[in-house]
Amino acid sequence: MQEPINVDIDVFNRVCLWFLPYQPTDPEVLNNNNDEGKYNVNIRHSFDVENPEKEKWIMHIDIEINTIPFAKIKVRTSFMVSCIEEILFSPEALDIINKMAVEGAEKGFFEICKTNNIETKFSKIVNADEYVKTLRDGMLIQYKNRKNSNPELSENSKGSLHFTIGNNTLLVTQGTFIILDNVLHSNKLFNLANNQQVFHEVVPEPIYYTIKLICMELIKKKIDLNFMQSVLFQICLDAALQLMLDNHAQTLQPAFIKVGFNPDKQKKFIEYGSGMLRKFRNDYKKSGAKITNLEIRYDWNSLIK
Repeated sequence: MQEPINVDIDVFNRVCLWFLPYQPTDPEVLNNNNDEGKYNVNIRHSFDVENPEKEKWIMHIDIEINTIPFAKIKVRTSFMVSCIEEILFSPEALDIINKMAVEGAEKGFFEICKTNNIETKFSKIVNADEYVKTLRDGMLIQYKNRKNSNPELSENSKGSLHFTIGNNTLLVTQGTFIILDNVLHSNKLFNLANNQQVFHEVVPEPIYYTIKLICMELIKKKIDLNFMQSVLFQICLDAALQLMLDNHAQTLQPAFIKVGFNPDKQKKFIEYGSGMLRKFRNDYKKSGAKITNLEIRYDWNSLIK
């Protein structure tokens, strides 16, 4: 039996990253071989962690619940934890964190299904107590791999970005994620599975959400991205700009209009975003920094389907 640990673990935020109801014509539903009334369940888990100050951690747990033929959802639960790193990544702490994240995601799934008039005909998806060990073991493997890779993307490296409130910066940050969210997670005119795979190999999915949520705070306060987040945001911006300058932009127009991202804003996004990206790259060049992630040029118009 695991010994109890003495550490403060507080949930300070829970947000639905996306929710997608299935339609009867969706391939996943048509290929579902279960009898009527039966359903398939798949649960995916990922995490991101921030270390804003010594022995202060923000742990983000993303739980994706996919129930065919009903809906799928991704819920992020964020925890504030005060402890040393070894305790944060101990089995005891991770089990507590993951259990709360799974239970919160499951609750969110049923609440949003009810709001959208989706009758699931079941009230329990997973036994959190049985599932946490699998999540914990996966987290420990991922964390070890992250620690051993990309040392140049250290949290404490110089070169972070700071954004102050302004119409131009707000348009660029919001526009970036309006574009990318469509081609990655919500617009079924695109091959979402392919796009998630190719894009999140470059910008890991949980870090993508962390950057997005930080950028969304710009509407009410100035924001800071650490070095790693700054580098990956530039890749996000570059991808969004490429997509706006190709035929993908035409496919995206109906979705853009729904959220008020009209042609005038799109034009300004390209103008301001291109200028911002040039400035970022020039600043790094002047500093003499060599950042492998930024030296690779990705052809996102070919990669995104």
